[in-house]
Amino acid sequence: LPRIHFVDTSICVPPDDKADYANVISIMRKHATTIRSTAIRESKECGAPETYSAKRTISAQKYTDNQLSFTYSSPNEQYIVVQDAYYPGWKAYVNGKETKIDPVNITFRGVKLPAGENMQVVMAYQPWTFRMGLIISLVTFGVAVYFIRSKEEIA
Repeated sequence: LPRIHFVDTSICVPPDDKADYANVISIMRKHATTIRSTAIRESKECGAPETYSAKRTISAQKYTDNQLSFTYSSPNEQYIVVQDAYYPGWKAYVNGKETKIDPVNITFRGVKLPAGENMQVVMAYQPWTFRMGLIISLVTFGVAVYFIRSKEEIA
């Protein structure tokens, strides 16, 4: 399978409090013959399984270590699966507007996409821990510079 692919069906499962993924695994087994075209997604907002039309295209895929982007076109809503590990800190943007990323099939990322032509999707790894570390480092650097300059004025 390609790294990014559309699915024909998405099935929602509420998050498992036990974190043993028994519900997801059970549904994956039921859909074993169609698992490549089915996304079993974990979400608090669950409804009936959703099906998507086959009229869709994806192009202009670009990958780096902390970002991927692609363009798609579809007359209807779609659901894509990115076969990279789901991990907190990933953000998804469709034409610049942030959208939700779901854990899919236990380990992958999935995103529901609106209908449209030449829609730009960007997924970027932007963990809050990196930003917090950067802020702490800059503040520490500023304090160190202040103390070094104040010692120079005393001498």
